[in-house]
Amino acid sequence: MLRSSSPSLLALAVAVLASGCATTPKAEVTAASELATESTIASRLCKTGEMTILDGSVQDDFGLDIAVCVAPDHTNGHALISARWEGEGGDDEVSCLSNACEGIIEYSRYTRARFTLLQIAWYKDYQVQRVSQSVEASTQEEEVSLASSHSWSFAGTPVDDRTEYPVTNRGSDLSLMSIESYLPQQSWTSPLLALVDIRPEVRPTSTGITIFHGQGERQEYPFGSPSTEVLGALQPLIGDPAIAEIMSECPNSPADNAAYPGFSLTIQEGAFTGWFMRQGDDRTYPLKPTLETGVSAGDPVSALSSAPQPVTEGTLDNEFEWQGMMMITDGAGDDARIDGAGAGSNCIFR
Repeated sequence: MLRSSSPSLLALAVAVLASGCATTPKAEVTAASELATESTIASRLCKTGEMTILDGSVQDDFGLDIAVCVAPDHTNGHALISARWEGEGGDDEVSCLSNACEGIIEYSRYTRARFTLLQIAWYKDYQVQRVSQSVEASTQEEEVSLASSHSWSFAGTPVDDRTEYPVTNRGSDLSLMSIESYLPQQSWTSPLLALVDIRPEVRPTSTGITIFHGQGERQEYPFGSPSTEVLGALQPLIGDPAIAEIMSECPNSPADNAAYPGFSLTIQEGAFTGWFMRQGDDRTYPLKPTLETGVSAGDPVSALSSAPQPVTEGTLDNEFEWQGMMMITDGAGDDARIDGAGAGSNCIFR
């Protein structure tokens, strides 16, 4: 059982619980606006001139401080909304003007009988952090229960796979409500706030690599693209590779191999010239490259949308061509799995 540090916000919470409405009555909006100054506290993560909407510590095993800050009337009358975090992995932030925060920082309030859930979420580098503050009471006479939690996961991660950690608030346990004066409320079913899959994809193709951002956007990196651009785009998704020089016996030498678990790129004279995917490696990153949505090395050949065609003049067993790419399977028949796939310049001993 958590107790609110702000009697006025607690009174508002009780009023909201009593109303049992999913809508936001005008009186409640006015009350939330009046409480914005009261719920603001000093935060070392918020800058001079900013209001502190949220300031808390996530009770995980690593130590993470989080804050949501507002600079009123920042540009043309619009507030600047910022989410900042600091922990063992360093510090970072994301900001947007209040009239252009959709898909970057979003807030919602969901209310039903004797329950209110406040949520704010922010998106950066294909990852989403969510903070929830809730108030609940079985009856109007019972003591109000308040809870606050934080999660950090790849965009599109199902709710059952996300880990929620308690948050110790240094302000009110319902402080998120005070942002309603500055940030328009979104539906709790919006992709950023809900469980809709906006997970990005790394898709190697016959001509290079395409990154689908899951929000209608994509970036294409054809063979010949600067390797620094390709590695930089992949870094927030699958991390940093181990760089090693390809053996001199390979026909594409001199070249470097940028190796990730189960996936590698060929780099020649500073350009990305090929890729190869294989099964059997421990995958230490949460997002693995896919040939099609949900299909990667190690998956059944039958999972592909079209059947690969045998390469009759190939020198490898079970060698196929699929959509302009080279593919190797671990056998024949319905039980065969994709052992490897590649395109562009690669060094494969035959």
